[in-house]
Amino acid sequence: MRAQRVPGPGLGKLTCPPTESALATHHLRKSIKTRTMAGAIASAGGQGGQLILAVAYNAILARLISPHDFGLVAMAMVVAGFLQVFKDAGLSTATIQRADITYAQVSNLFWVNVAVGGTAMVGMAATAPLVAWFFHEPELVGISVALSIGFLLEGFVVQQVAILNRQMRFTLLSGVELGCAAAGFLIGAIMALTDWGYWSLVCATLSTAALRVTTVWSLSRWRPQKPAPGSGTGPLVRFGADLTLVGVVYAVSRGCDSLLIGRYLGSDAVGLYSRATALVTRPLERLIAPIYAVIVPALSRLQTEPERYRNAFVQVFYGLTIAAFLLDGLLFPLRH
Repeated sequence: MRAQRVPGPGLGKLTCPPTESALATHHLRKSIKTRTMAGAIASAGGQGGQLILAVAYNAILARLISPHDFGLVAMAMVVAGFLQVFKDAGLSTATIQRADITYAQVSNLFWVNVAVGGTAMVGMAATAPLVAWFFHEPELVGISVALSIGFLLEGFVVQQVAILNRQMRFTLLSGVELGCAAAGFLIGAIMALTDWGYWSLVCATLSTAALRVTTVWSLSRWRPQKPAPGSGTGPLVRFGADLTLVGVVYAVSRGCDSLLIGRYLGSDAVGLYSRATALVTRPLERLIAPIYAVIVPALSRLQTEPERYRNAFVQVFYGLTIAAFLLDGLLFPLRH
């Protein structure tokens, strides 16, 4: 089939053959256990590296940026955190878990993600004055508008990352995430040293997102084609919508505390609160993320083999149970 020339975001025009080879996963089944173990190690290492970077970054910036500035960004992130639920609309998981998926279907999902990201960007930018009024902080208008760009950037990379996860290329993804996070943190730290205040935090977030898009697009050989109606994308979109609904409930429950603290106690209080809760929640998130990132693609590749699927699930369940008991035992003395 003749190659097509399609645009990549910010990367000029790239040429690739519109084949299904980038989506094939049958070759992964023979070495699923080895790939899963290697992926778990790579993902855990990457998440551990990001955790260390995040702790160091927060410790450094806590000495360079005031709690007020942290609080302003935390206030804006309440809205961004809610809209974050829609960043992939559950469509990344739809691509990963599908046993067989076509080039046209993934391309359609790509454009849906771009549309959702653009809508979230416009929504956050449009509500920026309302957010500033609610928290009595005029600076939130500029912060919210700037942070909204991240949603559009995310829309361009959701399916690229999903395909790499589908192919179980966890080591590559871990390296990308760690490298982009390190670069973003470095940019934020340099800006903080030169007295950019809360813009240091904003630019660190946006630069990480922009670098992630550029890097993933340069490493992935898949490129979207034009939208193709009638390709059977509807069930995938409905699957993603169900996941998104669950995420909305979780996001609302999680964001209420910062919302109320910011409203009634001010930016200083929510800034301190956001840093304190980050120290508690980040390690847990870093622990769960690699497990989810590896297990979902691995089990998805085995869904046509019920016996292997069942055995793999039981092994994972046993492993997580033992790990939970060990962790609980280690933390028990800290309760008293």
